[in-house]
Amino acid sequence: RQLPVLSSEVARLPQFDLLGMADGRGNCTYTNGAVDNIAKESYFKKAIAGNTAVSDLYFSALDNKLVFAYCVPIKMGAEVVGVLLGRRDGLELSTITDRLGLGENG
Repeated sequence: RQLPVLSSEVARLPQFDLLGMADGRGNCTYTNGAVDNIAKESYFKKAIAGNTAVSDLYFSALDNKLVFAYCVPIKMGAEVVGVLLGRRDGLELSTITDRLGLGENG
């Protein structure tokens, strides 16, 4: 029932190509309607333990795109009940490092 809210947030936050919500078992539903289990992923494990996490670059099982994800715990009171995930294009890292002037220019 939170997916309509998340879908409107994707339009408002163009840096994310997908948002998703995972339950405590890692069952994640994305704003495009796709469903995946992310329980084995280190970023999920960190977030479900109550910490903010950023994934390494990975090829998404949903669409084989190179991406990375930001994850935060969803809490009800003091209890972590799920994870909110924001997925970004992996090539965006090149844009970020180009702005920093790393390499030959930095």
